Amino acid sequence: MVSSPRLLFSAPRSYQWPPMPSVAVRADRFKPPELTDQQQKCLYWAAKGKSDLDIGEIMSISPRTVNYHMELVREKFNVRTRAQVISITTSCGMIFP
Repeated sequence: MVSSPRLLFSAPRSYQWPPMPSVAVRADRFKPPELTDQQQKCLYWAAKGKSDLDIGEIMSISPRTVNYHMELVREKFNVRTRAQVISITTSCGMIFP
């Protein structure tokens, strides 16, 4: 038998939780950060599955510069991984891999 996880906080039964806005409303409020041309290109090629080395060769820049651009993109979107930023930007229509 699987027991349900314990809650650290439970509201009284009479408590009314505030209504959550719908997903469409929250998506309308999302304003993607501005990206430079280099950041957009690096992000596009990363979404295509290219490594930093491959992207550097395509764009004629060093792999370290590609990594730097991707770090800035992750910071702007407040995420930790390349996969997270690619997921966000494709879902909001910023890039089309």
